[in-house]
Amino acid sequence: MERALQALVLSQYRLKVFQDHRFSIKPVVLFKAAKIADSKDFVADFKEKFLLQLKTEAVPATIFVDDNDYKIWGLHFFNQENRMKKFDSEFAVLIGK
Repeated sequence: MERALQALVLSQYRLKVFQDHRFSIKPVVLFKAAKIADSKDFVADFKEKFLLQLKTEAVPATIFVDDNDYKIWGLHFFNQENRMKKFDSEFAVLIGK
């Protein structure tokens, strides 16, 4: 999981560098495991942790009359200033500064 988070942070950093130079890219992160089973386990674990994080950090879902299996989560919007401050601080922690 640690390597995956490092890859995601590095991907975000690259995205920001390209944006600073007015280039538009779509970041792609590929994960490689020694065995297919390890890869599937990682994906399942990552999805579970990601969904749990969404549930804890998202705005509560609105219940509609037709209560179906779909969930709607509102995520907080971060403007450029706030997002960059948070990214810079998290990146500094990651590289040990």
